[in-house]
Amino acid sequence: AVVNLLRRKQVWGGKDATITAEEVRKYNYHDGGYYWETKCCGYTMKYANRSSVNKTKGDLSYSEYIQRLLDERPEGIVLYTQHDYGPHAVTITNYEIIDGKIQFFVMDSKNAGNKLKLEDTALYSQYKSSITAEEIFSKMHNLYYVK
Repeated sequence: AVVNLLRRKQVWGGKDATITAEEVRKYNYHDGGYYWETKCCGYTMKYANRSSVNKTKGDLSYSEYIQRLLDERPEGIVLYTQHDYGPHAVTITNYEIIDGKIQFFVMDSKNAGNKLKLEDTALYSQYKSSITAEEIFSKMHNLYYVK
């Protein structure tokens, strides 16, 4: 998911998407997690755990907060969760307002990196089928984004 994010950042910046998973692991990965802020492939990555998101979002819902982050970061945001099924991350790429509701779209490596609705991803299927995006976001462990 972080590779997808950084490749999208390259494309948004008018460059070719050349970052590889090996490069990301070399710069960022350490003992099963990411540092709070680190340089990777020429970009500064920020990490926010659920506690820091709760402090930052104020009175906004998680969905509103992520919508605002996406407005500021068109390359996307990585959402990471960890469950009985194991850890999984998706790159939230954009959203649309459909019938007054926020619909999030993501790239999910478990679905060949295709762009999907949040509820069509492997992340969503880890929960009961009736869970909302807001509930998924409330269960997140971390968000990653380019500073």
